[in-house]
Amino acid sequence: MDFSYITTMNHLLFSSLLIIASNLVSAVCIYFFSSKEYRNIWLAFSAVVCGWAFCLTKLSVAEDYALALAWARYSKYFAIFVPILFAHFVTILTKTNNTYKLHLHCTYLLVSIYFLACVCTPDLFIPKVSKILHYNYYYVPGNLFHIYPIYYATTIGISLFLLISKIPRATPIISRQYRVVTLGFLIGTVGGSSTLLLAYGIKMDVYLNYFCPIYILFVAYGVMKYQLMNIDLVITKSLTYTITAITITLLYLLLVYTLEMLSKILFAYESHLISIFTAFILGIIIFPMKSKIQTYFEIKIFNKPVISMAEEHAALLREVTEKEKFKAMSTLASGMAHEIKNPLTAIKTFNDYLPAKHMDREFVLKFCHLTGKEIQRINELVNQLIEYGRPGPCNFQPASPITILDNCQSLLSNQCLAKNIVCIKSYDLPNEAIVQVDRQQIHQAAMNLILNAIDAMPNGGELTVGLCQPQHGIFRLIVKDSGLGIPKKELPRIFDPFFSGKDFGTGLGLAIVKSIVEAHNGKIYIRSEPHIGTEFILDIPESQPAP
Repeated sequence: MDFSYITTMNHLLFSSLLIIASNLVSAVCIYFFSSKEYRNIWLAFSAVVCGWAFCLTKLSVAEDYALALAWARYSKYFAIFVPILFAHFVTILTKTNNTYKLHLHCTYLLVSIYFLACVCTPDLFIPKVSKILHYNYYYVPGNLFHIYPIYYATTIGISLFLLISKIPRATPIISRQYRVVTLGFLIGTVGGSSTLLLAYGIKMDVYLNYFCPIYILFVAYGVMKYQLMNIDLVITKSLTYTITAITITLLYLLLVYTLEMLSKILFAYESHLISIFTAFILGIIIFPMKSKIQTYFEIKIFNKPVISMAEEHAALLREVTEKEKFKAMSTLASGMAHEIKNPLTAIKTFNDYLPAKHMDREFVLKFCHLTGKEIQRINELVNQLIEYGRPGPCNFQPASPITILDNCQSLLSNQCLAKNIVCIKSYDLPNEAIVQVDRQQIHQAAMNLILNAIDAMPNGGELTVGLCQPQHGIFRLIVKDSGLGIPKKELPRIFDPFFSGKDFGTGLGLAIVKSIVEAHNGKIYIRSEPHIGTEFILDIPESQPAP
């Protein structure tokens, strides 16, 4: 059997096609499953990588000098934007995009200037193409081109350093996300940069370019196991193990293949039998390393054996759920602490003046009445904290909907001030209006809706809370924000338990709201437009049927 095609096959073509295929698949998956903050930057990054790889495929098969020169230049025009987009992705992943906003803008500006200089003076960038190895044409770098390797290495290096520096201070799940991305992109970067070797006269074929799409495998691994880019997929133990085994096996085969090719270059043998024998011997020598590599990946890097992936995934989900619950409780407790300070001030004032004015009957009666009211107020607030998040059977009693909403807004006023949110009351009910509801449950439903509205306006906006009577026997509660809105494709699922559009959200808040409304024999409606806002409408009967 003739194996001569191995040394003469177009590795630039095949590796580039593999890069295009893997990036297209990842771009589609990220577009449909990731959160918006990652979607745009990943699509841009995948687009320039695909553009670079596509131009390399055209260069690898070009037979006309002018076309080959054009494709060589186009490939590097795309490649110019790879490092900066990767750096941008890393800042979003590490939540430092606001911290390094000025640095990113300056880098984008410098990269754009460099790009325009290369486009306007192509002869200084890539002046010509020439034959090298078995490729008819390959680009020859010009004086302007030499800036690119320095910029590439510096930008990628700083980005990877930022990722590594964040690992020790991150939570366990985030730390593992960073490790996956760091290792994957480090291998991919080495693979992609290998195409520069031929340009600088190092006559080694682009075997390492096959390593370039490996970062996609690591991203897929991070998505499945660690919810990378906020993609939450339920993965079974067998599927996770299969993906991991395939990844390790591919790395093993690539390692054997690369070592065999390097041996051929070093010892200059041409016999196909020797090539097969060398690959066989290398495989036998390296095969024991395969299981060790897998163990290293799982225990040293990810701190868990592969067999426990499904259990760890479930544990991580529980960790995120608990974190979200404590976050909500912390928000409520913060608001309550603010409210408790006011009655405590009155009680402290009375305590300070009492020794001097204990004979003043009017003073004592006045402050006794006041402190009694304030103590009762604190007691009610504490009861609200205890009852919050613990819906039970409805206890229908007369209650004032205006008082319920005022209490909710008062508890969360600090959150609104901190985020520059203007609160607007729109009550079209008389102050004495009374309805038959479970006060605690309606309070919880309103709290959940208002908290969601606050989260939807990270940069400030308007929060409108309204009450009206659309028809006899029904009172309507409205919570409206001017925030990010909800995508239309998510609207049918927002009340599903564990479905969440928020980063690390539990997806239980709106499900609880819906259950409370249904327990009151009411209905819930939603209107939302992206970048305009969201409006929740709760129609609840003013009185409930006798049990």
